[in-house]
Amino acid sequence: MAEKKGIIRRIDDLGRIVIPREYRKLHGIELGDPIEITALGTGEIVLKRVDLGEELVKNAGRILETVSGELEGALLVSDFETYLLGEGDGGGRRFMVGKEIGKWAAKLLKERNQYLGAAKNERETIDLSGGKFGFAAVLPLMQNGDCYGGLYYLSHTNISSETFTTLKILAKLIALSMKKF
Repeated sequence: MAEKKGIIRRIDDLGRIVIPREYRKLHGIELGDPIEITALGTGEIVLKRVDLGEELVKNAGRILETVSGELEGALLVSDFETYLLGEGDGGGRRFMVGKEIGKWAAKLLKERNQYLGAAKNERETIDLSGGKFGFAAVLPLMQNGDCYGGLYYLSHTNISSETFTTLKILAKLIALSMKKF
């Protein structure tokens, strides 16, 4: 059996190792991605990229399921590209889960901005909801300066300041559940 050969790197003064660009590119590892480090009993150390989308679905799903019955519209959660899950108004979430969030929402998340207003003012929001909802709120899922994705609320009626405050708390709870990443 042939022994596996790899690239050799030295540990620097701060205990860091650079993962070679070829490996990062091959495995889709981007700057800021969480990496799980596991030490095996054999002395080997294994690095594994963590799928944040999967963790978001697991953590946010429990939270959304708990509160969705108290809100009239659709609640959705995304990573930076795709709507991952939804609760609440069935038609809205079924239509959107699995679709791309669009450039407008991606820009909001990248800039860590929130939005509250009429869905028709932002073409992408109304298009993705099939024109079913007139109002939208978008909040980044932020914890200690890190953004994990977004929380979206689509409603038939104007979103009150009380509901927006509740959404802010939901976004913080979901982000807090992602703290270990």
